[in-house]
Amino acid sequence: MKTLDFLSSIEIENIVTTALENPIITNSEGIKLNIENMTVDKIYHCVYNNKIFIFYKDQAECLHCYEIGDQKLCEEILKNPDDCEKILESYGKKLD
Repeated sequence: MKTLDFLSSIEIENIVTTALENPIITNSEGIKLNIENMTVDKIYHCVYNNKIFIFYKDQAECLHCYEIGDQKLCEEILKNPDDCEKILESYGKKLD
């Protein structure tokens, strides 16, 4: 591991652990899901190719996936990723 010589073994372990525990990982190849690490009834999101993707695992452990196409909504979530759920709730109420 010549390329990782500058990292301590603890830092490498933390990087690997985070990657294994994170239910959604994006890279140049696409979106990779680790469904086993998803919490039931929790909304997850990621950004890929300037689009927002939403993932949700229900009580029956079925995975629901959505792509957000509304550009204004995507921009708002990209500006405030920690408020993703609130933004989606607000958007849903506007549609009612």
